[in-house]
Amino acid sequence: MKRKVALYVLLTAVLLYVASLLFGVGYIWKAIVYNYVDYDDYKIFDNRSIVAGQAQPWPDAKAKGSISLPEDLENYHREMGTIGFIAIKNDSIIFEKYWEDFDENTIANSFSVAKSYITMLVGFALQDGYFHSLNDKITDYLPDLDAEVYGDISLENLCTMSSGLAWTESYGGPINQTTEGYYGKDLWHLVANLHKENTAGSTYHYKGCDPQLLAFAIEKATGKTVSGYLSEKFWIPTGCVGDGLWSLDHKDGTEKAYCCINTTARNFAKIGRLYMQYGQWNGKQLLDSEWVAKSIKPNLIPNAAGEPTRYYGMQWWCMNDLNKNVFYARGLNGQYVICLPEKNMIVVRIGKKRESSGNHPPDVLRYVAWAETL
Repeated sequence: MKRKVALYVLLTAVLLYVASLLFGVGYIWKAIVYNYVDYDDYKIFDNRSIVAGQAQPWPDAKAKGSISLPEDLENYHREMGTIGFIAIKNDSIIFEKYWEDFDENTIANSFSVAKSYITMLVGFALQDGYFHSLNDKITDYLPDLDAEVYGDISLENLCTMSSGLAWTESYGGPINQTTEGYYGKDLWHLVANLHKENTAGSTYHYKGCDPQLLAFAIEKATGKTVSGYLSEKFWIPTGCVGDGLWSLDHKDGTEKAYCCINTTARNFAKIGRLYMQYGQWNGKQLLDSEWVAKSIKPNLIPNAAGEPTRYYGMQWWCMNDLNKNVFYARGLNGQYVICLPEKNMIVVRIGKKRESSGNHPPDVLRYVAWAETL
């Protein structure tokens, strides 16, 4: 009897697996096995190295070691599964703490912080002449896309999350486009077969397909992988310490551009410094200052409620809706690169979970409030 039950279970599993392949949702098995996304998912994916050059480590400030977290914030970090939390003021580390057995060498998944790197690469590609203008259509670089669906979408529409493409932005269920992009093996097939829900440029709708299409365009225009281009234009010039990893859809495949840069908290802070300095690095203008300014100011495109978007620019979040001069890169599970220009301060948090409500998660507001006291 037990043998028959085991055989029945096995046959059922085989049939379900075959059916999932036939219906193009074979990725759900990986999603079910690994359940929910985590900071170290690079271990389950193929990756491409973001090659480092000569390291430029962050110096420690004299005040480092004299600053401590309030007890309630310390407890909150433990509750939220914080891995690392650092504050850099005037280009020196004034506070740094890691929990459990993590340290400054621990690498973590950026999740959607990677989106801010993608628009940075768009800025570099414009500087280098690979792209002609933000008004260029995505089909100028990816002519295999269906012109009826994609033909009116500009690079700027993709940078501002206003492509008009239909996309379900959620990791919460096994069958949706974000989960397929994360666990699947063919990002091109996924983003090249979408439907239109709005006119391009008419509505802000946060979604992972927009930066992924930008990544394909960068790759096509430059003839380089986005990892290679990031290494050349940012990783090496800013002295990131050690190679990073960018997770791929399959071996030697395409970077998951809407997520999945894996590096240390200290390295994540480098993009914050570049943007805080409006593209300058140690006196050299790496990235156009006007591009930085455009990226971190509200795009004002109507959101789903028909209100101008005052909390999002070009794949950077901003707190203009709260009348705060703060902008930040943000990723699922509370990966943050928070920039406070008036304090000349960058706060980086990497961890396992976050709160989620409103335009700005409550946890990021707590980190900002703490930084404002320093």
